[in-house]
Amino acid sequence: MKKLFFADRIKAPTFWAQRRYYMTVVMFFFILSDLAAQTPYTWMRSADSLAAQYNAAQAVDAYRHVVQKDSANCEARWKLALQTIALGNDLPKCEEQEKLYAEAFEWARVAVSCDSSSLAAWLTLATAAERAAMDEFGSRHSVLLAEMRFAAERALALDSLSDEAEHLLGLWNRFVANASWFSRTTARLMGTAYGTAAISRSIEHFQRAIRLHRDEPRHYLELGRTLVLIERWKEADSAFTKAAELPWQDRYAHRHRRDARHYRELLREGRYAELKNSIE
Repeated sequence: MKKLFFADRIKAPTFWAQRRYYMTVVMFFFILSDLAAQTPYTWMRSADSLAAQYNAAQAVDAYRHVVQKDSANCEARWKLALQTIALGNDLPKCEEQEKLYAEAFEWARVAVSCDSSSLAAWLTLATAAERAAMDEFGSRHSVLLAEMRFAAERALALDSLSDEAEHLLGLWNRFVANASWFSRTTARLMGTAYGTAAISRSIEHFQRAIRLHRDEPRHYLELGRTLVLIERWKEADSAFTKAAELPWQDRYAHRHRRDARHYRELLREGRYAELKNSIE
């Protein structure tokens, strides 16, 4: 009797197995063709929809497709930067978060170089610089904060009624006025001094932001944080209460409202040192 080798024992594929195989190949081909056929406009619509649903990961991927297909699309670049920041915000402090903030900063810089008249691009650059500066020290910290200030001032020059630009300048003044001795000394030695800032100016910027947009809870939250640093407890309590009670419209609403209530609780219990440490 003839001995069969293993290859001889394999059954030939049935008609239905062959049909499933060819259908899979055809479907895969059509999927690839559909992806290739999508225009920058359709990718942009898809990305904007995903961003509106707070789906940052897929929005980033879609905006990347826009950038790849349309090298002159500046709007896609600052939107890509914003969604990359959102990805970083969703992570705890880690190396991956730092990379995302650094990437967002570079995308925002490209956006403003592409269209220097875009208010949104300058606001995004200021925000990205602030995020990227979070875990930096010394000269790098001061350089990023200088970028933040410059971008926020450019945004305010484009729109003097921009509450977001006022908010960012309020943050800049607080960060710089509250910078550590080590960071200040290192920056000065490296020739990248922070510039003049003051807590009083920070408060003024947040108050102007509130006058421009009274229903934005973030302005009250940051005003309260700033007032705590100079121990104006009663005014800080009022700001935190406003931040906790106003309706929030962004993806971090629960986090901000929780912070406002926590700060107010610490304040009313007289735990001032703990409150200041949690903000600094």
